[in-house]
Amino acid sequence: MNLRHILSLALILSLSAPLLAADAPATSPATTQAARAVDEVMKDLQQASKELSEVLSSPRIFADKAKRDAAAPKALPALQHMRSLADELIGGGAEQGAELGKGLRAQMLPILVVFGDPAAEQELTKDAQSSDKETAVTGKSGLLLSNWWKSSDDAKAQAKLVTEASQLTKDYPDSQQVAQTVMTMSELGASSGALSDQLQSAVVENMKGPFVEQIKQMVEGEKKIRSVEGKPLTVTGKTVDGKDFTTADWKGKVILVDFWATWCGPCLAELPRVKKAYADFHEKGLEVLGVSNDYDADTLKKFVAADPQMPWPQLFDATVAASHTWNPITTGFGINGIPTMFLIDKKGICRTTSARENFEELIPKMLAE
Repeated sequence: MNLRHILSLALILSLSAPLLAADAPATSPATTQAARAVDEVMKDLQQASKELSEVLSSPRIFADKAKRDAAAPKALPALQHMRSLADELIGGGAEQGAELGKGLRAQMLPILVVFGDPAAEQELTKDAQSSDKETAVTGKSGLLLSNWWKSSDDAKAQAKLVTEASQLTKDYPDSQQVAQTVMTMSELGASSGALSDQLQSAVVENMKGPFVEQIKQMVEGEKKIRSVEGKPLTVTGKTVDGKDFTTADWKGKVILVDFWATWCGPCLAELPRVKKAYADFHEKGLEVLGVSNDYDADTLKKFVAADPQMPWPQLFDATVAASHTWNPITTGFGINGIPTMFLIDKKGICRTTSARENFEELIPKMLAE
């Protein structure tokens, strides 16, 4: 799982059976009763996260009041169940399980608040006033994030929260939790790009540590990606069959460019959306282009051949794939997290490099232009 997915809370939506399984203490005939309890809680968490992901189909729900209200009747009980599982891990007696439980609790509380759980808000408020640094960070970060999402349509209120976030990065310059919270705010729910940029700058300028170094690289990549928005864009390369390809041949079409890989779980999770868009709009002028970051041509060919709903071309670079390196088209745009999707309009202008968020809404509007 890459940094951008964590920051955008894909971690919470998947709550991530592979991650939890990997982090769980290994079992053996000599495993303690406490460790076995952790194992059992992990299984419950995997099932609960699967159920939750069916309700919270997109991170955007957190910052959209109408969607939150619609999802709340089903989401809130599931979130509260996961919160109780976090408590079970914390109190289970196993050190590794307790650490996982604390992290899960910190993630669940602001989401519970934004979905209307008053007990969670009271808990975060109490944490924020604690003399214990770690507890105080959890409380202050959680309240900040929940208030941010609740203010997603109020630029004035968010401007004040940006100031608060900036101060938090100064007060706790070495806190990974603060860095994650502020970067999550920049990725999800900002009412303007300027506010998002201010949040990223606060982390980059005020904070330190290995995690922040990764964030700096990500921010530079994001700036490079955004630099192509509003400008003419032609994507060229070799298809997986070795043929030359250019989007210039699709003049007058709306083009969705999907940077992905068959080994990427979040990429595969987005494919049903892409296939539906293609089925709905191809005859009206939509084209889809895959930019594959796979490491093996045969794997990609077999995957695509097995799915007749994916007839669009796939760009692939066999030379770099052999060394397990991403397609240079992907890295050339500064992309460091997949899936990433671009939308190019009929005039060949790149309209957005974050089409993954709402391409279903944008495509029909662009086709009507």
